[in-house]
Amino acid sequence: MIRAATTADIPALLELGDVLHQESPRYQHRSFDRNKVAAHFQACIDGAGVLFVATHGERIIGGFCGGIAESWYGSSKTAFDYSFMVHPEYRGGSTALRLYRAFEIWAQSMGADVIQVGITTDVRVAQTTRFYHKLGLQDAGVMFEKEI
Repeated sequence: MIRAATTADIPALLELGDVLHQESPRYQHRSFDRNKVAAHFQACIDGAGVLFVATHGERIIGGFCGGIAESWYGSSKTAFDYSFMVHPEYRGGSTALRLYRAFEIWAQSMGADVIQVGITTDVRVAQTTRFYHKLGLQDAGVMFEKEI
């Protein structure tokens, strides 16, 4: 089931975030401040963005945290992901699709003109790219990174 997250979901989402953070070659050596993440999730729950959860029974198995902003150069609105996570045990099914669709519906209801999502974790890049392409998203550039 997909539903809007509540404050009570934050501890389980932090556990899921730990799994994603440790799985990611890009992020596993960087800090993961649970208090900061919890505050961000709470802000999105409170309306600064959106946070959806996917459940299997009572267990939270996925989440999509996103936001929306007006472009710096005009009045168009872009909806974007902060984090899109599905527990490794539940990948390959419909969980990611259902989470993304909930976000897309929210984005439309908020007046977004475009959705931008990305893959920065270095986890399942080819599979996630195919997933986004099947949903009708197009490649929109490349991101670069350099540790300093």
